[in-house]
Amino acid sequence: MSKLLELIENRNKTIAAARAFLEAHCQEDGALPAEHEAPYEKMEADILALNRGIERESRLSAIER
Repeated sequence: MSKLLELIENRNKTIAAARAFLEAHCQEDGALPAEHEAPYEKMEADILALNRGIERESRLSAIER
C-alpha cells in the first residue's frame, strides 16, 4: 500500500474513533467532561498530524510525477 493511502486510512480510522469517543462521552448539552478533554485533544492532534503527512506526501507525489 502506498504511503499516501496508508496515511489516509489511518486518518479516517482516527476520525471515526474521535467521533465515537465524543458520542460516548459528551453530555446532553454538548460539553465534554474535563477528564475526557486530554484523550480527545490527543486524537485531534493525531488527526492534524496525519493531515500534514497527507499534504506532504501529496506534494512529493506531484513532484515525482
